Amino acid sequence: MPRTITVKELRAKLPKIMEKISYKTGHFIITKRGRPVSVLMSIKEFEGIIETIEIMSDEKAMKTIRLAQKELRHGKGIEMAKLERKLGVA
Repeated sequence: MPRTITVKELRAKLPKIMEKISYKTGHFIITKRGRPVSVLMSIKEFEGIIETIEIMSDEKAMKTIRLAQKELRHGKGIEMAKLERKLGVA
């Protein structure tokens, strides 16, 4: 769950907050006069969000994902350990 911080608090705590979010996932909603105005998050979290948006915007990728989910629901999957043995990587 995101934490909320005012612009005024952020100015005083920015180095600590940047250190905190760079080592673990999390983000801060920055408010000004009681209204949310922006978000501060780690680059890792930001890149993950962008990647998710790109995948979800790709019709072909989403069709493949939905098909794979349907196959798994119908028992057509293979356990990772079995797959690794079959590929010779285990």
